[in-house]
Amino acid sequence: MTVQLALDSWTGLSYSNNWADNGGAQANGSYVLDGLLFVCLRGSVKRTAGNTANGETIATLPAGFRPTNTVSFRLAYGGAGTFADIDVTTAGLVQWWSGVVATPANLLLHTIRFPTS
Repeated sequence: MTVQLALDSWTGLSYSNNWADNGGAQANGSYVLDGLLFVCLRGSVKRTAGNTANGETIATLPAGFRPTNTVSFRLAYGGAGTFADIDVTTAGLVQWWSGVVATPANLLLHTIRFPTS
């Protein structure tokens, strides 16, 4: 038996206001559906201006790339030992839940992976 694990092409995230790719050596923020019907995110993103707020939307995933229940992740950002709580909702919203932070940078999305069904 052979299991197909090939990935579709990576697609750039659709950012909300004041969020963008971090740039530099890290991959741009993007998503893909793998061969096991898991959505995977990758890349490094940043807030371009102002402070974050709880429940703030970073990006929105399209239909077909959303979890069946809200899923939560703890992601590294900024420097060593700095983490953010991020939710992905059934509406496809990738949301910040780590309080007020002045223009966080280098939020690493690589560990976000969830099933679509």
